[in-house]
Amino acid sequence: MAMNKQIIRIPNIRGHYCILTLRQELTKLEGVKDVKVDITTKQARIMWNEPASWEQIEAKLTEIDYPVEL
Repeated sequence: MAMNKQIIRIPNIRGHYCILTLRQELTKLEGVKDVKVDITTKQARIMWNEPASWEQIEAKLTEIDYPVEL
């Protein structure tokens, strides 16, 4: 099964604490395999398999106050 990957912009990324929070919270979702965050570009790369879905990941980001920039 191919792994899903999404690269997103999150304007609320401010520093290293944000990276830790994003990694900790997203990897709690079953299926999320990897979270890489770039502070300078405010981008995150998220990789996941089922049972995780993009909808779940996006909802979690909003819940923890790191909404995706559309």
